[in-house]
This record gives sequence, C-alpha cells and structure tokens, in this order.
Amino acid sequence: MTEWHNDGSSEIDVSVIVANYNGEKFIVDAIRSACNQSLRSIEIIVSDDASTDSSIQIVKSLVAEDSRIRLIESSVNAGAAAARNRALDVARGQWISILDSDDLMHSDRLLSLIGEGVKSNADIVADDLLLFDTDHRAPPQALFEGRWSKATFWVSAEDYLATNNFYGSGPALGYLKPIFRASFIRKQNIRYDERLTIAEDYNFVFQLLMAGAKFRTIPQIGYFYRRHSGSISHRLNSVALKSILDVEKGWAEQWPLGSLQPLFRSRERSIKRAMAFDALVQAIKLRQISKAATTAIANPAAVWLLRLPLKEFIKRLQSEPKPSNRYRHQMCILTEQRVVGRTRDVSQNK
Repeated sequence: MTEWHNDGSSEIDVSVIVANYNGEKFIVDAIRSACNQSLRSIEIIVSDDASTDSSIQIVKSLVAEDSRIRLIESSVNAGAAAARNRALDVARGQWISILDSDDLMHSDRLLSLIGEGVKSNADIVADDLLLFDTDHRAPPQALFEGRWSKATFWVSAEDYLATNNFYGSGPALGYLKPIFRASFIRKQNIRYDERLTIAEDYNFVFQLLMAGAKFRTIPQIGYFYRRHSGSISHRLNSVALKSILDVEKGWAEQWPLGSLQPLFRSRERSIKRAMAFDALVQAIKLRQISKAATTAIANPAAVWLLRLPLKEFIKRLQSEPKPSNRYRHQMCILTEQRVVGRTRDVSQNK
C-alpha cells in the first residue's frame, strides 16, 4: 500500500498538472487553490501551451513565491492533451491530479482523495464537482445526483461508458477530475490522446480502466468547475466530435468483451447524433432552410435535441439578475460538502 507524507519530507505525494493556454484571467486563482492545499507535499506543474497573453509572466511571479510550482514552456500550441503529456513526463508525485487553469479545488481535496485511495487501494479516485458559471447564465450545480451523491462507488468500464453518451441522462463521469496513481500510469505507459480537443479526460480514464485500473468515487464536493465565455470544454462542434469518432473507431474490436459492445454502439450513436445536431443548429443560424430541413429529415433525433437550447434560454431568462445587481457576487452554500442552497445579490464583503 502506498504511503503518503504530509510532514514536510522531501517525498512528493501529488503532482498537480495545470495545462495552460492564454489563461491569464483565472490562472492565479487555480494555482493558489493548489498551493493552499492542506496536503503540503505536492508539486504544481504548469504546462504552458504557447500562450500569447500574460499568463506565463503571471506564473513566473508565482514560481518566485512558492518553490513547489514548476513551469514548462512550449513554442508550439498543440492542445491541452499534449500539454498534460509533457507534464506527465516530468511529474515526480506518487499521485497525479489534473487541474484546469480556470478551475478551483477545495483546500482539503487532495488529502481526502489520497486518503480514500490508500484505504481502498484504488488507482483512480474522483470526488463530486460543482459546476458554476462566472457569467451567471445558470445556477451552481453538482455533477453527482441520485445514488452517486450519497455513497462511495466502484466504477467499472461499463459504468463509465454508460454515463458518457452525449446529451445522455445521469452524471457524465467523463467530466470528473480524478487523481491517478502515478505508478499505474507509468507501468501501462498510457498518455492523453493528442488528437482530441475535447473528451481527452474521458479517453484517458477509459484507457486506464481497460488496462485494469480500479476507479473509486466519493460523494464529497472538492472540485469547482468554472464555466465562462472562454471555456472550450462545453463547446461541441462537428470537427471536435468527428475527432472523437475517429479516435474511438475500432474500440469494439480492440476490446471485444460482450458487456461493452452495446455500450460502444450507444456512444457512437450519441456522437453522430451530436454531430447532426450541430449541423442543424448551424444551418438554422445561417438561415439555410433547405440544409436544415434535409438534416432534420435524415436525423430526427437531432431535431428533438433542439429542446435543449430552448430550455437553456428559458433558464437563463429566469436566472438573469436585474441590471442594477448584475455585478454582485453569487454565493453557493455547501453544508457537509453538499450543495443545499444559493444566494444571489449578497454582500461583496468576504
């Protein structure tokens, strides 16, 4: 069983990997949330992907404040997957944690996750995450619901596949930001697929599961997932979706286990449906009526997905703050690490 060290020793328990590309707006908050972990025996590796804004200078100033921060620079913009792989190659921690440059972590998060990993001998451990919208377009929302929010669970490859259909129901476990046992990654020589611009986390975790990794979830909320106008993770487009389809082509033959086959087919259908939906939405936006009609006839399931933008628009109208209050903070209250309420237009005093 892996030991861990929160006693100021030279051993590194966790390598926190932060892939960055032009993240000047939020990267300070992200890195400080890592620096402020109650687990002190960590390193923070910021892997920059040829940023053109001031984020590199910002990170360098933080390096001067905390020697646990390391900066890796690249002259080539190759995507988040490549940036993470560069960091994986030099990571020294016993565990790997992925933190997006616009997200945050609870101060006890890594201590909690490692504790569960050591206790259960898991190779992957994930907690619940809270999605919050900096632009106030939607209220904060936890990812887990139902049974997932009430107890710890082992996640099989079948569970993972079943919960990751595009526009599917239930918690999309591919959104989670787990910690990974570094020795397992090294032994299996698994890396992020650099052909992907979205769903690279899902792909990475699935590969680990198929290599025999043991995946554990805990219901506590420890990761804070920021949505904002500059986010790319929730932008589905046909090009990115086609890349996912191409990367996952052949998985059914590579892993012929009978229990996986219907799940592979279901996910493939969901990707194709999402591609048709994107084409339909783009045709409608461009007022290409003939193309929209052709797409709708060929893909009736994509038409049904039009309810989602309408539903989201109505929710935004309902949650839009009054103009006089739009710059005030939004507070989300957690009790026993679960979301129990939220307050709008609260005082800005911390």
